Amino acid sequence: MGAYNILITDITCSYCNTSHEVKVQFKYGLTWQLDFRIGERIQWETRYDIGTPGTEKVKVYGIRESDPVCPHCGHPEDEEYDIIVEKDIIKSMSPMKNPQDYLNDDEGCFVIIS
Repeated sequence: MGAYNILITDITCSYCNTSHEVKVQFKYGLTWQLDFRIGERIQWETRYDIGTPGTEKVKVYGIRESDPVCPHCGHPEDEEYDIIVEKDIIKSMSPMKNPQDYLNDDEGCFVIIS
């Protein structure tokens, strides 16, 4: 995946209903192995930036770092995620709905949605 950032957040297993932390790699903003949490502002520099600062709303491709299984019960979980960024603030993350959305971008990293 080359240089990327990491979103650290909690998800809940749909099978055992237990919450656990996941790390999801993504390429948006200054891509320099930076760690983020939901609610934090994306950093920008210029040299290693992917995307455009201040974009109204962006859906960013995310892929889980670890095996996509619940560490508590072993049930399979999602591996790919949609990360929503609004005006440089990470707003949410949810299981990816449509991987085809990312095929229109040359790098497949993000899609402007408004």
